[in-house]
Amino acid sequence: MKISLIFLYLFLGIAILAQDIAPKESADIDWFVRVTLQNGSVVNGVVLANRFVETTLYGRLYQEIEDISQPNAGIRVWYVRDNPGFIFLPYTEVKRVVKLGRLSSESRERIESAIRAKISQAKQSTEEEQRQKEQKLKKAGIGLTEEEEKEQLAEQEREIDKRAREKLNRNEVLARLSPSARALLMEFPEEEGWSSELYEKLKPRVLRAKARSDYRGISVAYRKFVDSYSEWIVAVEFYKREQENLLGQIKQEIRKDIEAEAKKKKAEALAPAAPTAPAPAGTEPALTELGPTPSDILQSSIQQLLYSKSEKVKLEAIEAISQMGPSASTATQALKSSLKDPSVLVRQAAIRAMSQIREPQDLVLDTLAEALELGDVVVRREAASAFMLFGKAALPKFAILASAATIDEDALVRFRTLRVLEMLGDKRAIGYLQNRLWDNDLAVQVAAVAGLLSFMSNIEELDTWGREILLNGLDHKELSIQILSSESIKKLAQGIDKAETLESLKGKIVGALEQTQAEVKDNLQDTIQIIDSKLKPKPQSPPEPEKPPESTTETEEEDEA
Repeated sequence: MKISLIFLYLFLGIAILAQDIAPKESADIDWFVRVTLQNGSVVNGVVLANRFVETTLYGRLYQEIEDISQPNAGIRVWYVRDNPGFIFLPYTEVKRVVKLGRLSSESRERIESAIRAKISQAKQSTEEEQRQKEQKLKKAGIGLTEEEEKEQLAEQEREIDKRAREKLNRNEVLARLSPSARALLMEFPEEEGWSSELYEKLKPRVLRAKARSDYRGISVAYRKFVDSYSEWIVAVEFYKREQENLLGQIKQEIRKDIEAEAKKKKAEALAPAAPTAPAPAGTEPALTELGPTPSDILQSSIQQLLYSKSEKVKLEAIEAISQMGPSASTATQALKSSLKDPSVLVRQAAIRAMSQIREPQDLVLDTLAEALELGDVVVRREAASAFMLFGKAALPKFAILASAATIDEDALVRFRTLRVLEMLGDKRAIGYLQNRLWDNDLAVQVAAVAGLLSFMSNIEELDTWGREILLNGLDHKELSIQILSSESIKKLAQGIDKAETLESLKGKIVGALEQTQAEVKDNLQDTIQIIDSKLKPKPQSPPEPEKPPESTTETEEEDEA
């Protein structure tokens, strides 16, 4: 006996007998009957309350009628084969109905007792089968308790993270970085012990060695690591961000595989062990698929983003889309539409989500360019930041970036787009950078000098224009601008050769040193070391020995002659 039949017995036996339409003790007579169908089949059972002709109203309600020729007219036959409930046989299929005798109260009790015994026997014989099926369903995520669900989800996430990290390719992450950042991380990989802690240990030794120009006991690698630490730590941050993005993509692919496997398990768990009779009319179809797929979540999020009036719902939808990374590329058009949303938070989140998806790339870049050109100030700022993530791929939008760097009314937009122009490495940027040396915002001026240091070879000339800007930048209210200024001063010193200019620059740096914070002070101290090494007199080579005078013997002999 299958579990489905047990449940059917229980449901029909309890539900039907509880309904108002169920037969009760009355003066009406209950009959044993034999119904012969048109196809020759015979059904034995009971007709209750003398209701030989009925028709369906709706659901499981029936009305007694007299004319068997009416549409939907039929006969309800109860207790067929000791099963609870009834079957409804349309008279279009019935050939004749024969009364076999009256049903007494004792006979009804015997039938119902037989049904109860049958159910009990079936239940006892299938308890182990039920337990095994429940375990199988739980493995497929069906019928869990809340605690079991939490543990299963946590274990699944741990497994996904483990598998994703095993598939993660370090070279693929490095390929997403700029050449300079990639070179630094390949030369000083974290997994080989290069770290901030090592830098703190090495820095005092290297600085002391620089002061006495004696690097005995300090390897060239250690010296280079200390000198390039500020660039290295930025490269590490970019690497970790790209690593997380790639991990997210890999996890998404693994989740798809897991969901496909889960569907297969659910189908197996829900499939009957053997063919069963068709379910009675009115019963619920079995579920063959539980839980939304990533595609379902994506489509639902897009619908919420497009049609919801709730800011909270839209932000949640954007967050769900953003988490999917490039696989959510079909949502890019909806995100673009959200740039006209009345909520500033929704517009801001939409830009950030597109910078995470980045696909299709042409559409995203076009959208960012349009946002940078026509959006409100919040959207323009986010678009300028988003361009940083595309690297050289943003080069086709050079003209729009250059325009924003030059004429945008917001200083932060100008600052960020100048940094993007520096990153692109296109020499067309030089003129736009020079133009911003006279910007009315100090941070923009600092960005302009920093960008020119990446392009120009005549650093002596740039010192005339940019030194005062960078020194003023050391007093900027934002630490990030102070750090950028100190790093640029360091580059400035590296490109200057004139002793007089170096002496002048050193004096300015020493004067500003005490008022700076630790991160800035490190760069300035390194700059002083660079200047001192350039100003230190180079050892002179020993004079060449004098050549002996040429022999004059022959001349003297000629004179005597």
